[in-house]
Amino acid sequence: ALDVTIQAQILELLKRLQDKHGMAMLFATLDFADAAPLAQVAFKSQAELTFSLFTFAGGELHGSFYQQGGQHWLVLGESKGLSGQLLGRPEWAYRLEEQQYRTLAKRVKDLLAPAM
Repeated sequence: ALDVTIQAQILELLKRLQDKHGMAMLFATLDFADAAPLAQVAFKSQAELTFSLFTFAGGELHGSFYQQGGQHWLVLGESKGLSGQLLGRPEWAYRLEEQQYRTLAKRVKDLLAPAM
């Protein structure tokens, strides 16, 4: 764990990079409530949200969020340059607790909101 001073310095650096390059950042920690093979979950509708994330080093991660039976699920798609860095597998679906999903959705909504 980083001490509070180092955390503040890192956040300030990230803020400067964000302002300079006009980029958005999203930090999220997800503890999956459950996991199941995609074939077992068999989503009946289209994804609620599809996303693409890109790293400064050229890595990519694509994925989708689904809702089924009142539960929210994350499915990881193709990735590039992230070998050994992802805990999830593309052929699995990961269920999120409702509060985790709401927090993540709010962060994404805030990122997409027009600047004032």
